[in-house]
Amino acid sequence: MASGEEIITKLASAPDSSPGTREFIKPRILILGKTQGGQQGLQLIPWFFSDPDGTALVNEDHIMAIMLAPKHIADGYLQETSGIQLAM
Repeated sequence: MASGEEIITKLASAPDSSPGTREFIKPRILILGKTQGGQQGLQLIPWFFSDPDGTALVNEDHIMAIMLAPKHIADGYLQETSGIQLAM
């Protein structure tokens, strides 16, 4: 994002009624925080606390880059947004 946030999300094309935007599905912010053991680690938190499983239309001018998430982050996103616990 142009604001510096790193967003992990399912990305969809915007509806025809909103050209120049992208749809973020269940967006999460990637942050560096403390784990239960006191170590630093990556954490995913909802982008919108009022509707953590909602969608948002984002103007493409505010998106700085799009990339595939590394497997360990994608797995964390899947567990966070679906409740599915992956075997390690």
